[in-house]
Amino acid sequence: MRKFILTRYLLREHTGPFCFSFAVLTFVFVLDLLFRQLNRLLSKGLPVTTILEFFGCNLAWMMATAVPMAVLTATLMAFGRLAADEEITALHAAGLSLRRLVAPVLAAAAALALMLFWFTDYRARRLATAITLHKPAIRLEPGVWFGDLPNYRLLATAVAESLAVTKLTNLLVQDLSAPQVQRMIAARAGLMQTDSAARRVTLTLFDGEIQEIDFNELEELRRLSFIKHEFVIFWEDSTAGLLATARTDREQTLAQMRQEVSASEAALAQLQQRLHAVFAGEGLELPAPPGGAPRETLLTALPADLPAERRDRLRGFLQVWSSRQQELQQRVHSLLVEIHKKYAFPAACVVFVLIGAPLGVLARQGGFATSSGLSLIFFLIYWACMIGGERLADRERLPPLLAMWSANLLLGGLGLAALWQVGRGPWTVAPLVHGLRQKISNLRARRQWHRPQPAELPAMPCPAPPAVATSSSPPRQPEVTVPVTPPAQPAVLPQRSPSGSGWPEVRVVLQQLAHRTHAQVVMLCDQDGRPVVQVGNVPPELPESSGAAALGRLAASHMAAAAALFRQLGETQGVRSLLLEGWQHNSYVFSFAGRLILIVITGKQAAVGWVELMAKQALASLRQIALAAAARKARPAAAQRPAPAVMET
Repeated sequence: MRKFILTRYLLREHTGPFCFSFAVLTFVFVLDLLFRQLNRLLSKGLPVTTILEFFGCNLAWMMATAVPMAVLTATLMAFGRLAADEEITALHAAGLSLRRLVAPVLAAAAALALMLFWFTDYRARRLATAITLHKPAIRLEPGVWFGDLPNYRLLATAVAESLAVTKLTNLLVQDLSAPQVQRMIAARAGLMQTDSAARRVTLTLFDGEIQEIDFNELEELRRLSFIKHEFVIFWEDSTAGLLATARTDREQTLAQMRQEVSASEAALAQLQQRLHAVFAGEGLELPAPPGGAPRETLLTALPADLPAERRDRLRGFLQVWSSRQQELQQRVHSLLVEIHKKYAFPAACVVFVLIGAPLGVLARQGGFATSSGLSLIFFLIYWACMIGGERLADRERLPPLLAMWSANLLLGGLGLAALWQVGRGPWTVAPLVHGLRQKISNLRARRQWHRPQPAELPAMPCPAPPAVATSSSPPRQPEVTVPVTPPAQPAVLPQRSPSGSGWPEVRVVLQQLAHRTHAQVVMLCDQDGRPVVQVGNVPPELPESSGAAALGRLAASHMAAAAALFRQLGETQGVRSLLLEGWQHNSYVFSFAGRLILIVITGKQAAVGWVELMAKQALASLRQIALAAAARKARPAAAQRPAPAVMET
């Protein structure tokens, strides 16, 4: 079980923020629903249990929205806190990459996505079905199509509800019981009575008209007026009576929507066959490829010499056929959009982990305010992409697959790129941010005075610590003055690389050090700071002509000042290394062989322990290269030494 300690720790860090974020988001959604529907629920005279069930019916969209957003907030909070407490740095120094840390969180997000898909597609549907069976009129709204009745859709301009009867005004009823017959009922008033025990709804309509069109006989339109018309809708016709009803797309299961897509495609095929049959019966040819011509093309392409009666009959048929075809095509597109949306929303849990982990590491803050603000920004971007894609797909401008998955692909790609970049080392992003800040500050501070170069600075007096006033204390030591730039000394090594074989090996070692630590600059200099071997580019703040030399002089000056300080403290061996921490960069200076210094400059996010470890390995490699070079230099000298003379007798 020890190998799962880190996994349990990471998941435990996410559990608390996720539960808290999910509770807050769900509470906000419930309050929003309560304020929007409170008047409607209380005016219907429903019991408290039914009102609670109504909120349970809306759990599907609440869960689909709150869970991915809570995952993003929890990921930002967890990784932000780990980065703020330098735990990410410690784990990175121990050899654990960010990808290794994100792996268990990704697995948990995938499991959560599967559970969310199961709940929104199955469990919430069954709960909504039970509520609607108890009182179907609870979801009836004025001016909105009501599709919770099996094989019927209802639209009313005014709804007045009581405990027993629901009064409707100016209503339309669409009968979908026969696929080949389009039947529409219009009435001035109506009553809806629900019998939950008998599982039936009774509709009584007053002062209306019934219009009916048979798609097999499109030439005929049947109309019937009535003063009172009553019919009963039963739910016990099938076990899934209400589940199979024509609900809104978002409230259907995947099986229902796929079944309706197949039925709509079959109806389109039959409609196309009917078009061929009608034109063949009239002895005419289609003026354009079937299904590819708009209604205007078919209407204007009719032969001009047709009799007026036949022309009017064909024109009426084409108008009905075109409107029916457009309706079926739009229905298929909207269903495909909802099918892909049911997969895309749960997949957002995984996408938000990909983008939340590197963003939390870079933010380095684990507070709820910062994490919720960042998650809100990215969720608004995600939601805007989903809404825009849905509208483009409904208008047939984009395929439903691309429209619904574009947000996941966009944010997922950004998350993978950020994860790869931060996995290489969070410090790789710091130079870009620092460069941008530096350019902005340079534009704002053009009139500021120019700081002098290190060589122009005066010498700094370093007084010795005061002696303790005791009888045995030694006399006070004289004041020591350490120059910022050490006096010029003869270079131990030439600035230009000699032809020896050791210099390419030195450059390879420095390149490996720069690659492992993601350092900006790695230089090997003499005691005066003159560069001998350089890998990388100096920061853009230094002049290009004297950047490396100025950097070397500054590092040598700090080493000289540190050596003088430690000599006052009784150190006789000198200074082994020096770490200078800034707001954007870290500078490491290592003493090598007493006559050279190794300079490593990294971003602020670099792990200090990891850089020091890699630098010590590089120094060991340089020491081996120096010993090998000394051995190669000693062998020719021994070969050129004259042999001792032999005295002949």
